[in-house]
Amino acid sequence: MLLLLVGLALIALASSQRGSPFRCRDREPQCAEWAGRGECNNNFDFMLDKCPVSCDSCENAKLAPTPSSFYFDFACNGKLATAPSSFKGAPDDDMPGGCRFHCADKMSAEVCAAGAADDGCKRHAKGMRFGCAATCGVCSGIGMVASEPISPLPKCEKGDQDEGATCESWAKQGECVANYDYMKQSCPRACGVCADDGQVKVTMDEALRKPRPAGSGKKKKGKKKRKVRPADDVDEISLDPSAPEVNAAADAVPAEVAASAELADNGAKKKRGWGSGIKDALGKVPGFRNKENVIKEDGAKDEV
Repeated sequence: MLLLLVGLALIALASSQRGSPFRCRDREPQCAEWAGRGECNNNFDFMLDKCPVSCDSCENAKLAPTPSSFYFDFACNGKLATAPSSFKGAPDDDMPGGCRFHCADKMSAEVCAAGAADDGCKRHAKGMRFGCAATCGVCSGIGMVASEPISPLPKCEKGDQDEGATCESWAKQGECVANYDYMKQSCPRACGVCADDGQVKVTMDEALRKPRPAGSGKKKKGKKKRKVRPADDVDEISLDPSAPEVNAAADAVPAEVAASAELADNGAKKKRGWGSGIKDALGKVPGFRNKENVIKEDGAKDEV
């Protein structure tokens, strides 16, 4: 019963896709993501209508799987970018100026030319239509203008390592076309899908960002602080104590400064009581010590 339903659905798909040989295409940019989550089984009818390529339904309906415009490389001003999921390559995408999907061959010119010469556009329709869209006439078939591949190519992702001579041998045998899905993952360099020195995808905003004018990134130089320099007429004083200028400077020291220096020097000596200072001062008065009153060290006045 299930097989009957699937068969009827595929017949309906083929009927709905009548006309162009390039009609079996995914209709939503999220199709591959949905298919990876198992939606081809969980929401069969919806996915059959919207995502026949991602659910491998085209071949079962005797149709050739064809890439949609959003499958191709997206670039803004020549820079590879990640297209917003809302962009389908339709006229109503409201796409910024300078941005578009580029319908071009994804594999090298040598691989596509060899595939076309071997009638690969019919014999290996999926590989040639997805890998060599311009060569097989897909661009005009889906209403796009064929263009040259974006240069430089996308940068090979870290970890994608070709199997050396094996990949080169397989590519020469036409495996890039016959087994496109496997070869673009395992041997991208041999098939010309990417390059080690290629571009790294950026966001659309980064691709649209205008480069800064030359020199705009330099820091502005601040004003230098003016150094304080000694007056030109001030001579450097020698440290030699015997030098004349040192002696002259010592003689020019004010009396107040000299007195302060002498007091500071005396401060290092043993302090005496204030009474002793008065006694010394009065002792200099003539005839004062002949009096009977004597000033003691503590300043007290006693009778002799």
